[in-house]
Amino acid sequence: MYNHKDFRSVYMQARDRILYCRPFLRLAGKAQVYSTNFGDHVRTRLTHSLEVAQIARTIVVGLNKAYNLNINEELIEAIALGHDLGHTPFGHVGERTLHAITNYNNIKINNILFKKDEIKEELFIDNDNEWELFNQNRGFKHNWQGVRILQYLCRECDNGDMFGDIKDPNVRINVLKGILCHSSLCKDKDDYTKDKLSFYEKHLDLKNFNLDKEWNLEKSSKGIELQIVNYADEIAQRHHDIEDAITFNLITPQVATNIIWGKDKAGVDDVNCPELLHNRRSEVRKYHDNSIRYLRSVSSIIVDFFVRDLISNYQNKGTLSFTTETEEYNKRLSVRLQNIILKSVNVKRMDSRGQYIIEELFKAYATNPLQMPDETLNAVFREYLRQYSKHIEKDINIKGRIEKLLAKKSGFDLFKERYLIRVAFEECCYNERAKDIIFEGENIRVVEKSQGAQLFININQTIFQICLMRVITDYIAGMTDYYAEQEYCKLYGIVHNVLI
Repeated sequence: MYNHKDFRSVYMQARDRILYCRPFLRLAGKAQVYSTNFGDHVRTRLTHSLEVAQIARTIVVGLNKAYNLNINEELIEAIALGHDLGHTPFGHVGERTLHAITNYNNIKINNILFKKDEIKEELFIDNDNEWELFNQNRGFKHNWQGVRILQYLCRECDNGDMFGDIKDPNVRINVLKGILCHSSLCKDKDDYTKDKLSFYEKHLDLKNFNLDKEWNLEKSSKGIELQIVNYADEIAQRHHDIEDAITFNLITPQVATNIIWGKDKAGVDDVNCPELLHNRRSEVRKYHDNSIRYLRSVSSIIVDFFVRDLISNYQNKGTLSFTTETEEYNKRLSVRLQNIILKSVNVKRMDSRGQYIIEELFKAYATNPLQMPDETLNAVFREYLRQYSKHIEKDINIKGRIEKLLAKKSGFDLFKERYLIRVAFEECCYNERAKDIIFEGENIRVVEKSQGAQLFININQTIFQICLMRVITDYIAGMTDYYAEQEYCKLYGIVHNVLI
């Protein structure tokens, strides 16, 4: 009998682990643009990821055949399937909300966690070390969060690392780097600057990612695999934005045709429409009265047009990019669709609702963390030990013991009995003096007051509360739209069933 490893490459193994992991399954309940309860045929993060993988594979096959290349299709598929693992419920508004909270912009949450209205440098003049702790734990962005999930948060894997036992180190680096770089690492607008995403640089393993000091990929690392997924993501968004707008009656097929192919003020076809696309307008006109047939036809045309443009333009430049004409057209089309969809009343209502729910959930969990599940409380201790070990870099003895504890083979949970997690957590959060041992592992004990022995670790309250903030962020970011709504109802609504 064959072992599965005899016929599955290491990149196939990486792809399949992503495909079968729980964060990937939850993408089915996360909004792409419209909330998942908006209708049966709404796009979700899961369907979007599958479409990106399909388009990316098509581009790979086309390039390989046209130019006799050997681009790794299995790596492309792994990156494409995993590229949105770090996304929040309620679409990009969820990402923006968590980013604001973790940059200490929510006064109420700051007060709950840190007993301060504001967290800024001038308030820590007499305590530079404490300010540094806050300043190194900023930010949330979905591509960075996707890497964090695969490096540290997979409960079914030793040390939470999905690819930790794959012997070829290039697999882990290439897949994670692809997921990270499918979207901008930071940007000067929208407050996603490098200093406001400091958590990820400080607390992720970015060795061999070949990022320079400004988080730009070095030239030698700008592989075509990364470019392919970026463009597949762009193409997928463009075609399903059109589909969703028609499906939910924001525009008619006739209007969609005018948006895609364009008309000038006199009603004449837009001369700026690329010729390869312009010649296919007649294929969709006959379906203006049949929206289902129209959707199938127009999606096929849009995807085919952009993919063909990429493949043909590769011959001219040796790198992957749209032709200048198509790039300009894509920007115009994107703006048109955003004005129609993202500014529509339903999307604005869903965004406001999603932001409100996330902020209220965060307040509830910060006020009483014991409302969260056992495994989430356990994750706070794991995050604390991970961050504390960096805080005591010079103490090699304790640092080594912590690392051994986090990587133990017996599982992700630190505690032998689930109820001990809650006992320990209550001691850390609520008692000024801890009489009992808060946590005891094979080689280490955690208490609130130092006992003068190397086996003991002080609980630094600032670090612990920062870790609590980060794990609440992880927990909410992992929720589906429906789960977040139900949690809100259980915590704030009049609902008889409050059980998890």
